Amino acid sequence: MKVDIEELKFIVQNVCRINRNAKVKFTAEVFEPSSGSDKFKKENYRNLSSITINFADDKDESDEVLINLS
Repeated sequence: MKVDIEELKFIVQNVCRINRNAKVKFTAEVFEPSSGSDKFKKENYRNLSSITINFADDKDESDEVLINLS
């Protein structure tokens, strides 16, 4: 899913309506072994793949918002 800034703003506003105190995490595949050494490669992401909300099981935990980029 490709989004422009206004669409991203709309998505984030709607997620915040569910729980504005949730922790936000960005997830993506960035590991790329090179020359036999384990290194992480800096990537430029162009697509928003998904947004997932993980609701906490316990009252003392925070909900999580996972934003998957590709």
